[in-house]
Amino acid sequence: MNLKILLYNGCFVLMPCMSNLTNTMLNSAIKDFKEHIGVTKTYTVHTKEGNIRKFTYKVHSIIGRGTFGLVSEIETKDGPQALKTVYQDNLFCNRELDILLDIDHPNIIRLNSYFYTNKTSFGHYLNMSFEFMPFCMQDIVKTKTTPIESIKFLYRQAVSGLKYLHSLGICHRDIKPANLLVNSKMVLKICDFGSAKYMMDGSENTPYICSRYYRAPENLLNDSKYTSKIDIWAIALVFCEFKLHEPMFFGKNTEEMLQLIFEKIPIPAVFLEREDLKKYKRLKPFRFKEYLYSLFGDFGLADVIYKSLKIHSKERISAREILKLGVL
Repeated sequence: MNLKILLYNGCFVLMPCMSNLTNTMLNSAIKDFKEHIGVTKTYTVHTKEGNIRKFTYKVHSIIGRGTFGLVSEIETKDGPQALKTVYQDNLFCNRELDILLDIDHPNIIRLNSYFYTNKTSFGHYLNMSFEFMPFCMQDIVKTKTTPIESIKFLYRQAVSGLKYLHSLGICHRDIKPANLLVNSKMVLKICDFGSAKYMMDGSENTPYICSRYYRAPENLLNDSKYTSKIDIWAIALVFCEFKLHEPMFFGKNTEEMLQLIFEKIPIPAVFLEREDLKKYKRLKPFRFKEYLYSLFGDFGLADVIYKSLKIHSKERISAREILKLGVL
């Protein structure tokens, strides 16, 4: 196992590299969950409201796994819930939990409780239980039969959730179909705040964020002073998939993503003055707004997406402005 030297509590210590340690601990958690499916477990947990109580559940199945955690469907006396388990290094705070404790909105997944397990000198597992949502946007898109009014209804809910987050200075930074959950009543809730962050105007942040197919031009161009407008770009691309049934920009790498974006969306003159973007001057104009209308057959929805997919983030519409249009 690779090791790294860290200053910890005033002493230099050897510990596994975070990527290897996280992966090892995550694989261990998955193995443990699989071995204990159907077994009753009880833990002392903290609720979102700040209370402490006993929490008893059985793991029904593992329903998802990511780079840093896994999600299981669990059975409780109150019905099914989702349990997200992530490995957390002791040297780092968990931004996701802090944000989840601060937010409350009907279109954002609700945290029910949280607890820690397997504490060591290096880290521990953070377990967070949520309301259970049976579907994600990927499931809805695959049906290929969603009527335009239902698409607009879901879009309005997603933008409503983003408006709330952005009003608090929170940028989600990983909007994609898998992170938009839906129930049988077509209620949508934004989930997975593992990449979310409180962002100040003018602050610098890692530009390498969000899944590639939904990554905004400013991120692809390595701009570290981006804003919550990256969420607006991403959500528009997600809803285009209702008609395309695949990502609109399906690039294999950053360069290919930029090429595909600039082939469709008008490039502001100020961008074409950049030395690294001058090569795109030769691209033929594309009637992007007309293309969107032909895709959806709805002027209002096409207009929202057109205004959301602006290369320059300052020209991109905000969540508040989208809702003010009244077309969703």
